[in-house]
Amino acid sequence: MTDSTTTANDIDQRIGRIWLGKHIEVITAVLLGVVSCMTAYAGFQAALYDSNMASAYSQAQVLSTQSESLYLEANQTYTQDAQIWNTLNELSVDMDSTDRDLAARAATKYSVLYGDTVTVEFDGAIQRALAASAAKGGEYVDPL
Repeated sequence: MTDSTTTANDIDQRIGRIWLGKHIEVITAVLLGVVSCMTAYAGFQAALYDSNMASAYSQAQVLSTQSESLYLEANQTYTQDAQIWNTLNELSVDMDSTDRDLAARAATKYSVLYGDTVTVEFDGAIQRALAASAAKGGEYVDPL
């Protein structure tokens, strides 16, 4: 009886080994197929992500360049307006001079400089500063 039990276990093991032996190549092929599909999908997602990142980086560089350009333009305008304002102040002091010749030349220079170099925006700032100065009883208000 022991022999028949052992023989039955041997038969079960052989059948299992034979089934696994016959199907191991199919199982391996299926697993390799699943793994290769997962690898391809991961590569596809990485390519999409890389493409999106490159596009976003390029757009960020363009925006950064534009903002730097606008900053430099604003800084240049501010510097130019400050220089013009200082010159206009010097000429207005000369216009109040007791020397009539100096006052006349300063008035001419002031009107030419104001008409030729003061922008509409800067003129608005000057007018607002003058109005604020008058409202504060003559206290100086900087238009810049």
